[in-house]
Amino acid sequence: MKRSQRIAVMLALALGAVGCWPSGCEIFGDDEIDWTGPEDTDYTEYYDECSSPDTCTYYNECLSSGGTIIGEFHCDDGKVCCEDGGGSDGDADSDGDGDGDGDSDADTSTGTGPIECDLGTYSGSFEANSALELAELAGYTAISGWLRIKDCPDCEDLHALTCLESTDSFLTISGNAELTTLEGLGSLETVGGGLSITTNTGELSSLEGLNSLTSVGSSLTVWYNPALTSLDGLDALDEVLGSVSVEWNGALPDCEVCDLLEQLESVAVVNASENLEDDCTPVPDACPEPDAGYDAGPDASTDGGS
Repeated sequence: MKRSQRIAVMLALALGAVGCWPSGCEIFGDDEIDWTGPEDTDYTEYYDECSSPDTCTYYNECLSSGGTIIGEFHCDDGKVCCEDGGGSDGDADSDGDGDGDGDSDADTSTGTGPIECDLGTYSGSFEANSALELAELAGYTAISGWLRIKDCPDCEDLHALTCLESTDSFLTISGNAELTTLEGLGSLETVGGGLSITTNTGELSSLEGLNSLTSVGSSLTVWYNPALTSLDGLDALDEVLGSVSVEWNGALPDCEVCDLLEQLESVAVVNASENLEDDCTPVPDACPEPDAGYDAGPDASTDGGS
């Protein structure tokens, strides 16, 4: 969440404390409250501003559809009041699904339709806490800093990142309860820092979607993903420059970790515990003899089994 959005939320909460928490699109209900906002703007006039043909929609949807934001404090759910957003179905688009995200399904995912990979490198780091924030990265092929996709309640897939080939720093995918797949990361080849996939408590059952990833510049961490049953998707990965830590994934067989270690050239530290016990427990001590290459190195360690 960006600073301006955080400020908007705090202001809305403050207004709610005096009895004007939003109801639909009317933040002040039927009451006029004499409140003066930033730059001496009198927001009293906005108490019923967001009514037809204006619409409550998300900040990015309004701007991307050519609309004008006429107030940030009218609508609930973090939405803004958008004037002339271009939609003929009551939202910021005209596809008839009522959500304003430009695709044909009634949700806020932008998971359909082509994306032009023509924006080059995104300068800086980025945190996405919603599918609409994640959509801001659509078209970029690289990120010059880190990328964190965290606590995103409506991120079911990562389609917006279809063009992304590299990050200069870490990539974190964490706390996304509705995430079912990593599809959308199919172009990603290198992560400059660590890669962390943790506490995704929904139906994420494999790492399919990371199939082009060859190099992680620091540690690989896969923790607390209860539906994860396979590390499929890491088939091209041959270099992890830090430790490998795969722990507390209750449905993931330890032999999946062994298969991953076999394909890596070397790993300084291996931690694998509290996964699904099998013939490979404890990892790496009980891993089958590798066919090629794997050397845990003199500092390799394990937590002693699952």
